[in-house]
Amino acid sequence: MMKLITCICVLVACLAICQGRNCKSPKVNSKVYSTTSSHLSSRTAFVIQWTLDCEDKPMNVPLFSYVDGKQYPVAKSVDGEYYQISWSSEGIVPMKTFVAKFYDEDAYAKKRNWRSDSNLDIEQPTFTISLDHKGNEEALPIKAEKIALVAALLLLYVAYKETSDVKA
Repeated sequence: MMKLITCICVLVACLAICQGRNCKSPKVNSKVYSTTSSHLSSRTAFVIQWTLDCEDKPMNVPLFSYVDGKQYPVAKSVDGEYYQISWSSEGIVPMKTFVAKFYDEDAYAKKRNWRSDSNLDIEQPTFTISLDHKGNEEALPIKAEKIALVAALLLLYVAYKETSDVKA
């Protein structure tokens, strides 16, 4: 009898934990950032940071994110208040709106199975955040590293020439 009660208690606890990790009626407050200067870097960085409030106040909601069909890991701050994703792209990225789709465990399970299940017409993310990238500034025709190399070589030549004139 004691084993049965223990088993039921463990089962109820597991169900309570599983139910408390999904987000119902999410309220999101986000900050977004993207680099626009391509003068000093050949990559464009994107960052989305947000806070998440759910109706049922679950703790430690695991989230999964997709941007343009690519999955990115969701980082959570130590205090558990903020979430963040980031990614980068090679070269100059034109003006574009990126839509990041976020899924809790239930929505992610549905997303993985939505193609095989004929009852699901479309995938439904838990929430989305838009990042409006304004495009990169035009880069110099010559990279900054090459300009620095030419300046260093010119300085080296002038110093060598001056020391040659002093010795003569």
